[in-house]
Amino acid sequence: MDTVQTSSLTANSYYNEPVYLAEGYIILSPDTPISVELVNRLKSWDFNTLFSDGKLQEAPTAYDTENEDGPTTAFLDRDIKENEKSEISKRFYFTVLSYVDDQFKIFRQNNKLDMAGINQKVKDIIRMVKENRDALLSLQDFNYLQDNYLPAHCLNTTLLSLAIGEVLKLPPFKMIELGLAALLHDIGMVKIPEILYLNDKKLSPQEQKMVKAHTVLGYKILKSLSLTEEIAIAALQHHERMNSTGYPQNLSGDKISLYSKIIALTCSYEAMVTHRAYREGRDAHTALLELVKSSRTFYDESVTRVLIYCISLYPLGSLVRLSTNAVAKVVKTNPGNPKFPVVRILFDERGNKVSEYIIVQTSAEKGITIQKSLSSQEIASLG
Repeated sequence: MDTVQTSSLTANSYYNEPVYLAEGYIILSPDTPISVELVNRLKSWDFNTLFSDGKLQEAPTAYDTENEDGPTTAFLDRDIKENEKSEISKRFYFTVLSYVDDQFKIFRQNNKLDMAGINQKVKDIIRMVKENRDALLSLQDFNYLQDNYLPAHCLNTTLLSLAIGEVLKLPPFKMIELGLAALLHDIGMVKIPEILYLNDKKLSPQEQKMVKAHTVLGYKILKSLSLTEEIAIAALQHHERMNSTGYPQNLSGDKISLYSKIIALTCSYEAMVTHRAYREGRDAHTALLELVKSSRTFYDESVTRVLIYCISLYPLGSLVRLSTNAVAKVVKTNPGNPKFPVVRILFDERGNKVSEYIIVQTSAEKGITIQKSLSSQEIASLG
């Protein structure tokens, strides 16, 4: 790769190949004009020499390939496509959420569920998970009102569960069963007074007993709707734990069904990352680490590994602080090594906002690693 002197960069011109600060660290893409701001920032960083195989020219060059060895400007197009997918996913999400909310309200009043409609919605969700999994799993983007808590919790759990089912390559009929089980796993809670689960007040022993009864109640409800035993069992067992410390039957290991193991994990993860009226949700990284620590006692290890594969330790769109002190956004997860995703620099190590499209492949070898995920308070302070 040829060296490029920073002093030779000309404002409003282009390079016909990416320009790098170092290997895997793109500072300038072929369709981005060189700006005075960029040149000044490079000088302030003491970067006098850059690297590129390209030549200086007056017009941009189309460049949309992706090198297997590292990130390229394909991420510019990827960003546009991901934004489109995000908008589609959000519209779909809130349409389904409204439907589930209506169904739960109807059931609370007259004990009826539109199972044909719910079955179709599950099929729609399966299709969307296949097409837009990353966007749908960015749950932090889906804020909802307090009175939507239960239907939103059930829908989010369904999205996560079906993502796991897809990776496990469950056959179509089992995906539908898993989707129905996840969407209706807390149907028993619909019959529990909302005051018992919509705030953090300490429950009396009698109130705790009422809340725990939702598993048995849910099982009976789903059986009364002529759903399969596998679906109903998931409502009964989703609070069981691998070391027999769960409820209602203190089951352990293989005595817990696969659907129940999946929903136990996704239900817990969703509850951790979701914002409630009385507390902030945890960031995805912290929540996943807690689940990993608990995987040998509470959750199935193989299911936990699949959830990490689906979400990544640093989910798409999450903000992180790098070892260089720069702040970056995860633009591509790394299923092969979840600790080292591809990120886009948003703020440099001095806290200055970066307008250029700088892509970095994090790695231990390059000394560019993720120090931490940013909390919601830290993100808000960025401005």
